[in-house]
Amino acid sequence: MLLPIHIAAGGLAMVLGALALSVKKGGIIHRRSGLLFVCAMIVMGFSASILGFLKSPTDGNVFAGFMTLYFVGTALTTVRPATPWTRGFNVAALIVAAGSFFSVRERVAKILPEPFTTAPMRALPILLLFGAMLYWLWRVRGRRPLPVLCLLAPPLALPSLTDTQLD
Repeated sequence: MLLPIHIAAGGLAMVLGALALSVKKGGIIHRRSGLLFVCAMIVMGFSASILGFLKSPTDGNVFAGFMTLYFVGTALTTVRPATPWTRGFNVAALIVAAGSFFSVRERVAKILPEPFTTAPMRALPILLLFGAMLYWLWRVRGRRPLPVLCLLAPPLALPSLTDTQLD
């Protein structure tokens, strides 16, 4: 019963996504079709996770379904005004999305060599990801320009001082 729902949601998401991309950005049709696209993708991702879990708890579709939910959910919070709830949702979703892949040793062993399957090595990408996220949240929140971007900006045209100007 769940597979037809999954297929229907995927087909609906493709149609609604194409519609949202083809109409004027920010218009009523764009916003409504975009929101319906998000709903269809949530149904598709959730049903993919359930179908994968019923097949095997370590099936790749369980992780892929949750990643789909993560991407769609955080994309929706990006276009909405920032609130404490959306910030909390983004942090919780990141913990679930990043932590779910590296927490299962067998899943990591399929992709990475044996030395990387130990608990500290599996935790390292998660810690690096959170470190990068916290750093960028700190940089953006302070609204300070990045030094790299300042170097790329054209220099200010300052008048040069000559001997005639000093007199």
